[in-house]
Amino acid sequence: MFSSLFKVFTGTVAAALIVALSFTPSFAAEDADTPSQTTATFGDWTVQCRLLDDKSTKLCEMLQAIAAKDNKGLLAKIAVGRLPGKEAMRVVVQLPLAVHLSSPVELRVGDKVAVNAAYETCYPDFCIAGASFSDDAAQMFKKAQAMTIVFKDRSGAAKGVPVSLKGFTAAFKKTFDTPS
Repeated sequence: MFSSLFKVFTGTVAAALIVALSFTPSFAAEDADTPSQTTATFGDWTVQCRLLDDKSTKLCEMLQAIAAKDNKGLLAKIAVGRLPGKEAMRVVVQLPLAVHLSSPVELRVGDKVAVNAAYETCYPDFCIAGASFSDDAAQMFKKAQAMTIVFKDRSGAAKGVPVSLKGFTAAFKKTFDTPS
């Protein structure tokens, strides 16, 4: 599971999002009554918020981890959030290795493609694709029960990973309506 909208933003924006969501430590808040990091679950989505180093900016993201069918490991992760100081929403998808890097990752609702994400980097255990996340895509997700992450494996065969959208609307509201 990710832990907060990504550590020091290194490499590409997508790498920054995944790394920060995955590995950011908690920071001590100046006010002992204010938590430096919070986590809330809405259906199948988790919202994580944390205070940035300046202690006045709250950064939130929503995410979901999808387990492999055999429950032995992670098949995919998806996160939606904003980078500090940016207005545009971003979506980042983490997928296993052995993917066809020149093919986009599609986020589909039914037969409609809501987002085309490009691979931005690979690490020893996974690859990351990222894209802007439009208001139209958000509306499609809010109206649906499920979506599918579609990617091509190394041989070019399309693979689909089902993602529940149960709790997406509430998680989206918490993520993007939270005052900074």
